[in-house]
Parts: sequence; structure tokens; C-alpha cells
Amino acid sequence: MNEADLGTGALAGIAVASVGAAVLALLVVRRWSDQEALARAKASAQAHLLEFRLFMDDPLAILRSQRALLSDNLRILMLLLKPFAVLAVPMLVLMWQLDAWYGRAPLRIGEATVVSWPSDAASIDSPEGIAIETRPVHVRATGETSWRIRPLRKTSGVLRVSSTERRIVAGGGIAYLPVPLLGRNRPEIRYPRATVSGLHWLVWFVLLSTIAAFALRRPLRVVF
Repeated sequence: MNEADLGTGALAGIAVASVGAAVLALLVVRRWSDQEALARAKASAQAHLLEFRLFMDDPLAILRSQRALLSDNLRILMLLLKPFAVLAVPMLVLMWQLDAWYGRAPLRIGEATVVSWPSDAASIDSPEGIAIETRPVHVRATGETSWRIRPLRKTSGVLRVSSTERRIVAGGGIAYLPVPLLGRNRPEIRYPRATVSGLHWLVWFVLLSTIAAFALRRPLRVVF
């Protein structure tokens, strides 16, 4: 199934989330790290980097500087370990939500796709505008049951398989299509993978949040 580009509207949403994530990360680092120790370790690392240029003709001095630089970097990582641990859960939730919005696109009208169920099942019920084109196909090797469906028009509703429900969306635009973090005992709908202005949303998120973090670290008085 081909990818679908969600366009500049999605990029604007990712940009807002990226700046918010950068601000949150900076505030957590400022609150949960030893900023004075980080500043000293950072200054020491910069000094040892400068030694590479000053003592280019002295291999022993360069070797000592490399060891000292490695020690400085390990010290910085240790000082950032606590804020990273604090940030782990909120960042996981944020990225899960961003993937729900920008990781997949609604089903294309007129294009067939597959719905799968992780065990043997015989019944499927789709909302209006979604045609069920095949009888259930059970794969013994995986235990899954699958159907081919086809959206006939723009629609959204509830797909039911063996009394279990999952939202289904067809048509263009951005839609909230989350994948469960825990438990997979739900119908799996193969949505088209989405891009945002030609790139995966995670590329934009990493790029924009990094730029925002470096731009805002001085106004927020954060050392990292």
C-alpha cells in the first residue's frame, strides 16, 4: 500500500508539539539535574577539545586529552540520566499520540485493504460505506482470520469483529488512528503509512525539537 502525504497542516501540528516537547525537556533538565556540575563538565570537555588543536604534534598529550574528553562525556551523561528518566514516560505518551495522528492516513476510497483478527472468527460488521468483499480467511500458521474490505465513500464509524470494536476511517485528511500500546486483541486495519511533506513525522519531530531546544536553552537558563 502506497504512502499518503498529510501536507503542511500536519507539519504545523508537529511543529507545535516539537516546541512544547523541547520546553518540557528543558524545564525537566533544569529542575532535575545539577546545572553547576553540568556547566563545569561542559567547560572541561570544551577545554580538552581545544587541546587537540594546541598539541597536534604531541601524541601523548592528544591521548591524555582523548581520555579526559571521554571522562567528561560520561560525566555529562550521568548528570543527565535522572532528567532523562523523568522524561521517559511523558515522551513515550507524546510520541504514541503523535504517531496516532501522523503515522497513518485514512483508507483511500475505492482501494481495497485487509482487516485481520488474531484468532479464528466468523463475523465482521462494517459501517455504511465500507464493503466486505471476501469471506473470512483463516491462516493456520499464524492463527489469524482476515477479510478484504473496500471503502466506497468517505466515512468513519465502528468496525466489529467477534463483538470487539475498532474505529475505522476512510477518506482524505488527518485522522486519529492509535495503535494500542498494550494488548493486541483487536481488529487490525491496514491503513496507508503517512508522510508529512515527504518525510516521516518522527524525522520532523526530532529535527524541530532539537532546533527549539538549542534556541530556547539560554532564555530558559538551562545547561545541557
